[in-house]
Amino acid sequence: MRRPLAAALLLSLGGCTATVQPPRDTGTARLFRGERVIGYYVSPQAYQHYLQAQLASLDGRSQDAVDELRRALASDGQSAYLRTRLAEELMALGRLDEARDELDGALRLEPNFAEAHVDLGRIHLKLGDLAGAEQSFRRAFEADRTCEDAYLSLAALYRERGDSSRADGVYRTLLDRHPGSASAHLQLARAAAGRGDLTMAEAELRRALAADGSLPDARRELGELLHADGRSSEAAVELKLAYERSGRDVKVAALLVAAWNASGRVDAAQTLLDALEGGARTPDRRIAIGWLFVQLHQGARALALADALIREARGADLPQAWLLRGAALGESGQFEHAIAELRKIRSGALEYPAAQLRLGRLLRDAGLFDQAAASLGRALAAAPKPEDRDALTEALAGVHERAGDRLLARRVLETALRTHPASESLTFALAGLLDRGGDWEKAIEVARAVLKRTPESAAALNFIGYVYARNRTHLSEAQRLLERAFALKPSSPEIADSLGWLHFQLGRTDEAERLLARAERLRPDDPEVLAHLGELYLKRDDRARAVTIFRRALGNRPDERLRHAVEERLLLLESGRVGAR
Repeated sequence: MRRPLAAALLLSLGGCTATVQPPRDTGTARLFRGERVIGYYVSPQAYQHYLQAQLASLDGRSQDAVDELRRALASDGQSAYLRTRLAEELMALGRLDEARDELDGALRLEPNFAEAHVDLGRIHLKLGDLAGAEQSFRRAFEADRTCEDAYLSLAALYRERGDSSRADGVYRTLLDRHPGSASAHLQLARAAAGRGDLTMAEAELRRALAADGSLPDARRELGELLHADGRSSEAAVELKLAYERSGRDVKVAALLVAAWNASGRVDAAQTLLDALEGGARTPDRRIAIGWLFVQLHQGARALALADALIREARGADLPQAWLLRGAALGESGQFEHAIAELRKIRSGALEYPAAQLRLGRLLRDAGLFDQAAASLGRALAAAPKPEDRDALTEALAGVHERAGDRLLARRVLETALRTHPASESLTFALAGLLDRGGDWEKAIEVARAVLKRTPESAAALNFIGYVYARNRTHLSEAQRLLERAFALKPSSPEIADSLGWLHFQLGRTDEAERLLARAERLRPDDPEVLAHLGELYLKRDDRARAVTIFRRALGNRPDERLRHAVEERLLLLESGRVGAR
């Protein structure tokens, strides 16, 4: 006899499995705990290996899952389902040729097996064959009109090509055939936000949550959208739910605290922070809470938490607490003590690169450029991870730039990019350096290399669009790029700021204010956002608000270039020598 797979396991292949008719060798539907279950059936011997494979997969042990699935197929070699599961684990291991062979085998057994077509499309994508991927995704939903994964994968492919209208069409077709698709509503919400239609974005997010109230991204994005729209009390309601359902995620807690503070619920925000601190039992959780305090500019609380951890360690090596302590001291303005604390972390510690990164920036800001460069250079030589080396290289280039040696800064970045040419952080660092040096056209050329590799890179779209907007050139192209970036990341304050600044340049002050105010609500301490908002108020001849905003910008540690520009603006305003532009 054959056993039905348990209902929870029927979902392992994504959005098709629960709705697809059983393969021809599975027999008819069976009763499972009193319910009629349509699913895939395997022999008892294969079923045991299948379960072991599922457990290994959930534990991240793809090779063990592959071994168990091969044993399952030895007992039940005619199962298209098992061959497709095997292909997925092989894909996770990067063995695409073997995965494709298994999918071909699955499709010989079941030519209309939708999941196999979806996975074959994913392999085409990994190999850069967009036409092949599109064909496979279409075959999947032709085989099964309710296969959600097929529609979502095809829509994502169109978005990657920059064809948002076709992507939205696919999402709407999915909703016609599968009205309960929360994922389709979520994607349509993001597209609406990108067009600036926040009313539609909110409606789609609410539809997504009505279809699946457990969606953490939709709940969080709704909260962020409401907060950015100035509806912070409503935002707090959604974010509180998102926080509770996230397992009390510290990042969601930060958003909730911001919403409560903006809506005047300072007491609720403080209560939450107290509860987080009081409920943190493990050192790792307490460290995470400490970094939240640093993010919220509550250096004293972060410092007290780090000190408590160090006392409890009783002399044991605790570099993560020293790193937190150094950051907290820096946030509190005690720079000399912060430098001393960060220097305690030895080169063998995992925290050493992050400590040297902070130390290098503190020394740079103190004008101790030689010491900063030496510190970052030592860290670079010891850093094992590419992402750590990229961050340290970028910081080292920043030190040379601040010291006035832009040529050396450029050489550092270009040398690193020859070793790690796919690094987006290094690419943007070089583009930014070129832009600040006045060679903005070369900067755009460098940033376009990211777009060639990743057409949907919101960071690249934002960088190029903003540079165009700031230089008042190619403004139609700038708008297209920034709207695409905003559609990809509607909750990004940086992109809202860039798009708002573009509208300011085009004379659309109402739209500029909506976006710049949104950016300021999401990032109230960003000096560049504040400077742009100050320019908008100045344009409207609202001198008092402009002065207030410019002063806030100065109080939030702008970089040297921005600090000089804002100081000059304030001097002219306060002397009465500047009016609306």
